Amino acid sequence: MKSEEGRAFSRRSSPVDASVDAQSGAVAPSPIAEWSIRELTRGGREARILHAGSLYVLRITSNDKLILTK
Repeated sequence: MKSEEGRAFSRRSSPVDASVDAQSGAVAPSPIAEWSIRELTRGGREARILHAGSLYVLRITSNDKLILTK
């Protein structure tokens, strides 16, 4: 999966989010993308997210909480 800037991100699905086919037992990947905060911030303290033409900033606080601002 790539960001709008062309950077590659990995996509994961957790077993809870995956659906299981009752007949075959095959696990289908979840339609919900999941990234670790380390991937989003590249090991830093913030990530910039573009949505509907607006730029948002996701920051990790000193108390290890997340804040999303426009």
